Amino acid sequence: MTNDKQAIHEVVLGYCRGVDRLDLDLVRSAYHPDALDHHSSFTGKINEFLVWVETELAKYRSTMHFVGNHLAKVDGDRAVSETYAMVVHVGHSPQDEANYTSGVRYIDYMERRDGRWAISERGAIRDWIRSEVNNLSLPPGHVAQGARGQDDRIFKALKLLEGHSSSALPLSAGLAGQGA
Repeated sequence: MTNDKQAIHEVVLGYCRGVDRLDLDLVRSAYHPDALDHHSSFTGKINEFLVWVETELAKYRSTMHFVGNHLAKVDGDRAVSETYAMVVHVGHSPQDEANYTSGVRYIDYMERRDGRWAISERGAIRDWIRSEVNNLSLPPGHVAQGARGQDDRIFKALKLLEGHSSSALPLSAGLAGQGA
């Protein structure tokens, strides 16, 4: 059961990375193909959800999910998990109304199909919102910054790992030229 709970937690974490890096294939992989999502003002199937997510994320320069408490109750090939998260939304300027932090919970109905855990239905519950309008500073251009899509440093590091034959992975090689 511990391995099942870890696999379920990895699904949630993969979803968060997918949203934050605007990697819609990674977001899709967190769901079964017939999954349903109830998310803010959206309710629908996964393919419709991905279109909605891409449209919504265009409003933001970046998002960052901080995952906290995670509990999963497993019953055979079915599970319910509850994940607490804080999500930081960064607009395109410090004055942007899209700058806010939100406390959310994901209530996920998970199923293991063909040995793979994924979301069959998700409810995203927003517990609170804190506005960051005019209270947000963007990092200066000379420091390392994240990017949406395959240009983000995590993908460079993962590619290094895939192609590296020794057990010692030089992290700096994957981050070279990225600032400090």
